[in-house]
Amino acid sequence: MAHLTGLLRQAQRIAFVTGAGMSTESGIPDFRSSSGLYATGTAESTFDLEAFKRDPGPFYRFALGFFDRIMAATPNAGHRAIAELQDRLGKTVDVATQNIDLLHQQAGTRCVHPVHGTIATATCTECGAQVPGDSIWATVRAGRIPWHGCGGVLKPDVVFFGEVLPEEVLWRARRAVTAADLVVVLGTSLTVHPAAMLPGFRRHGVPVVVVNRTPTVLDAEAALVFRAAIGSVLPPAVAAIRDAD
Repeated sequence: MAHLTGLLRQAQRIAFVTGAGMSTESGIPDFRSSSGLYATGTAESTFDLEAFKRDPGPFYRFALGFFDRIMAATPNAGHRAIAELQDRLGKTVDVATQNIDLLHQQAGTRCVHPVHGTIATATCTECGAQVPGDSIWATVRAGRIPWHGCGGVLKPDVVFFGEVLPEEVLWRARRAVTAADLVVVLGTSLTVHPAAMLPGFRRHGVPVVVVNRTPTVLDAEAALVFRAAIGSVLPPAVAAIRDAD
């Protein structure tokens, strides 16, 4: 922990790469763990783009419960610690997240790059019109599919299987990692590409820290590896910097 505190204190530009484990501590289930959504009955085809275009009903029946959980969630201690590094401790902070929730933004982090999309907006699959994401949920909660005025279906701007990641967002995330003097990986096993490649864009000699409950492909080259909950690692390290100052 002292080593982590020292790395965070010395760094001026910190790039965080966060995954589902970042949000499970806020009560949002992950997808691929032994207790995740795919292991407990949610079919991967629920997030298949072509299946959605043929019939968006299965996705919206799933979304009725899942997205309510996302919108009811609040930032946890890990989210707040990242924001504190930026606001109170004066670090330049970027977060490249695989999560579709808005918890980093709600915690106050300004530079968030949602590489797998976001529930903040929804887009018509026919005409491309974009609307605020929360504008479709009253319709979904009523058990109806949200249609746009043109006759197309509105889809949350979440990256589905068969869909290209948002290129500009991915480019900004890569640029943030390249500019960083410390990279911290939180709550992701780094198995989903291309987001999993992001830590590899750090400059030579820049240390990387991994906090994840299970092994990752980056462990062997990491300066520090924690097999623990993010909330038990990052907030105490940030608090140590704050208290020392």
